[in-house]
Amino acid sequence: MKTKYLSGIIIIILFFASLEEKAQSFSGDFKVASILVDACVPGGGCSSASSDKCGCEGKNEMIKLFIGQNPINVDDIEINFPNNSFRGFCINSTTASNTEELNKTIKSTCGKLIEPINGIIPANSIVLIITSEDMCTLANSFDDLEEEVIVLYQCLGNYLGH
Repeated sequence: MKTKYLSGIIIIILFFASLEEKAQSFSGDFKVASILVDACVPGGGCSSASSDKCGCEGKNEMIKLFIGQNPINVDDIEINFPNNSFRGFCINSTTASNTEELNKTIKSTCGKLIEPINGIIPANSIVLIITSEDMCTLANSFDDLEEEVIVLYQCLGNYLGH
């Protein structure tokens, strides 16, 4: 089994301004397009994994990827965060509910967030990784999304910044 690794680089990059950008041809399995680490959300702060999801920046950080010309199995992805261990990806009723809530914010008839079918990310996809399935959907809007984006949620447990 071949494992894909993402380095935990702490860079604040304008994330959503380039969501409509199309995946460009590149060599490799994936390309990190942007990282959102300053995910300020309303609330009183975050002191433990059980803290309110709308008060924990670490539960709401995101990574945008472009996938290359080959599909990727979600189980083959490992992320090296500098401040937390990677907890794997979860696809369950909570993530389905999150995705449904986020999709309600989309005004375009073309845009849609979807979870990978059978854990496979299709070739030439755009992927959005959210750092917790316990994210604050109320603090996120995808109003102008006009394409299909695969969404992955890290499993519960990390709450401090990644």
